[in-house]
Amino acid sequence: MLFRLPYSWLKEYVWVPKNPHDLARQLSLHGPSVEKVEAVRHEFTGVVVGEIVSIERHPNADKLQVAMVRANNGVLLRIICGAPNIKVGQKVPLALVGATLPGGTTVSRRAVRGVMSEGMLCSARELGIHDDHLGILILHPSSKIGARLVDLGDVKDYVLEVEPTTNRPDISSVIGVAREVSAIVGKPLKQSGGRSEIKKTYSCPLTVKVLNRKLCPRFMAVLIKNVSVGASPWWMQERLARAGIRPINSVVDVTNYVLLEYGQPLHAFDADKLGNTIIVREAKPGETILALDGRTYRLKSNHLVVADAKKPVSIAGVMGGETTAVTTNTTNVVLECANFDPVSIRRTSRELQLFSDSSRLFEKGLSKESPTLTLSRAIELVHKICGGKHSSITDIRAKRYSPLSVELPLSRLSRVLGLSMPQLTVKRLLKRLGFRVGGQGATLRVTVPYWRDHDVSAPEDLIEEVARLYGYHRLTSVLPSVVLSTKDELEDFSTEDKLRHSLVAMGFVETLNYSFIRESWLKAMAYPPSRALKILNPLTNDLVFLRPSLLPSLAAIVEANLAHREEIKIFEIAKIYLPGQSHGRGLENYREEPVFLGGVMTRTGATAEELYRLIKGVVEDLYHKNVNNRADIQEELIKSRPPFADGLSAVIRQTNGRDGGVFGILDPLFLQSFGVNQMVAAFELPLSLFIGFRGYPAYRPPPKFPAVKRDISLAVSPNVRYTDLVRIMKSSTSLLESVELFDIYHDERLGDSMYSCAMHLIYRAPGRTLSSEEVEQAEAAMLKMLKGQFGVILR
Repeated sequence: MLFRLPYSWLKEYVWVPKNPHDLARQLSLHGPSVEKVEAVRHEFTGVVVGEIVSIERHPNADKLQVAMVRANNGVLLRIICGAPNIKVGQKVPLALVGATLPGGTTVSRRAVRGVMSEGMLCSARELGIHDDHLGILILHPSSKIGARLVDLGDVKDYVLEVEPTTNRPDISSVIGVAREVSAIVGKPLKQSGGRSEIKKTYSCPLTVKVLNRKLCPRFMAVLIKNVSVGASPWWMQERLARAGIRPINSVVDVTNYVLLEYGQPLHAFDADKLGNTIIVREAKPGETILALDGRTYRLKSNHLVVADAKKPVSIAGVMGGETTAVTTNTTNVVLECANFDPVSIRRTSRELQLFSDSSRLFEKGLSKESPTLTLSRAIELVHKICGGKHSSITDIRAKRYSPLSVELPLSRLSRVLGLSMPQLTVKRLLKRLGFRVGGQGATLRVTVPYWRDHDVSAPEDLIEEVARLYGYHRLTSVLPSVVLSTKDELEDFSTEDKLRHSLVAMGFVETLNYSFIRESWLKAMAYPPSRALKILNPLTNDLVFLRPSLLPSLAAIVEANLAHREEIKIFEIAKIYLPGQSHGRGLENYREEPVFLGGVMTRTGATAEELYRLIKGVVEDLYHKNVNNRADIQEELIKSRPPFADGLSAVIRQTNGRDGGVFGILDPLFLQSFGVNQMVAAFELPLSLFIGFRGYPAYRPPPKFPAVKRDISLAVSPNVRYTDLVRIMKSSTSLLESVELFDIYHDERLGDSMYSCAMHLIYRAPGRTLSSEEVEQAEAAMLKMLKGQFGVILR
């Protein structure tokens, strides 16, 4: 996910160039990619801090109030306001007469229901800060009356949209990016924020129990009494809004602010609602929790929760509960800062379909040392903004932290990077990134900083760090020394490419689909869900099975496109997933993952017979071009092969008698389950059918003598298979080079038992020009054999 970082915030931690685009280029070159630099500024003027002195009901309107607001030099102004959240004593944004707001609105003195209003109280949306418009924006009590609102924050700023890689959750923070900038530009950090220790004022009365220390290796908690919860200072609200987070109240805003600052989630509880007991445990079956998003979630026994003495009050690492939420009525708070198992958090988040900034960070793996400074910084900000006195910190660890140490042979670094880098240079680069480096010989001993202990564990990781900071663009480009070979080592991929080109040439479009399907799709193709491979942590609640066939996914695409196209021709080359045939141990015995080629086609108004002939032609063309360009495919009509229709589908028989795939018409009942109410033809062929054959026909020189082309129309029984018909025709004479069916016609004069088949025939002799008499003799012999075998007659 993108991390939105206000440039002014970054400046507090490290030197940065005046032009943010310069820094964005350097970061993208040596570290995390900066996707966008956005200029932001306040689009309002004439807005000052006002204090509400009194509030009365509007004499002529039930939903309006008349507020007397103190502004510059103690002047009282009468303001008409309809917001329900204003109270006497609040500091609020006051737009004076003549002020301009985003969108070009100019505030004027005007009568509202007979009462003159001398300005306007503003919501966050009206100021262009964020989208909250349910009430007036409340400012921190320390805001100076009459001060221009723009002077309390950053009038003009920039926001960097940074894209951290999956293995670098530490970069999803202001300090994380500041460390990268410090290393790249060679400037020291100005501050690290927070203090590792804050003097306690009383002993912590909380009883904290962690019942599963594998899922929660560290849990820290502190009680802060007598806090004043209200609006956050303008500078904090402004930064949160620019980072994409809506301000809520001063305590919650502190937790979100520190989350952005350190990249370590933490949570605040109302201590009076929570009680003195905190238990970190797995949920009991059937337990529920009303989360902060307003939804009630039913928990499973593998979901980790933070609970009080009776019930869950938070889904650990994902989202807090509504019953212990901090509000403006809260006077005592408990701050919690913990470390949770990433696999457990990811599973819980996916199963509940509940995602948050906290869950996205925890599931990537955070250091067990991060909570120390994070919680201290949160305590510091709560004192600064809300007051209060804090207890000692309760800190429960699974085990004592020990920094990771990695050995880096300089010879390996030289071999991987292709250059000999001086030892001092390597040390200097690693130290700038926060690593401690020891050793003077050919091998360096490197101690990994705590914020990198999840992604740096091997010499190759250190080599990558040295290379990116040194600059990939500075590494010499050298062609690898290899032995060239004409042998195709990647035959599977080569075969797939040939099949793609063949199908695209026939008008098909390739699709890419999820490997997951719904249970209803399995039932539609008469595949027992008990035989399918079920996913333990699915992405969504409905896509819970690995697909045993490509056809359900393709049928869903047909349904989505039928309203827009008269003809649809699509295909996919991908794995299907089947239960393993072996009972041995290991994943390779648990399942089979053969690669298949699947395709479907449909045309508005086309009959089943027409689509069958078309799909058979597609399969024949694939077979001829990619397996054997001379031989005919051997088809065998089948029944009971869902999702194909009985009598209108065929299996391909290979020369060794093995099943070579299926093609034909899909069962209408299967299609109706997807909302498709017209005939659809399909094929599903194993890639193994094509592997082992180069697909390149042997070279044959152009014929020296001309061919004789004849068109012929035969009356044929519908019981005669076309492949058998062609086989007899070619066996009757060596002069017949090719047969092409171009029309099938049924006429009442032929009767119900006969069809007219029109064909193009090509005759050729390899060593001479054929005479008309030779062709007529060959044709006569062919017709005689056809009549004897199948009762076929010439029309």
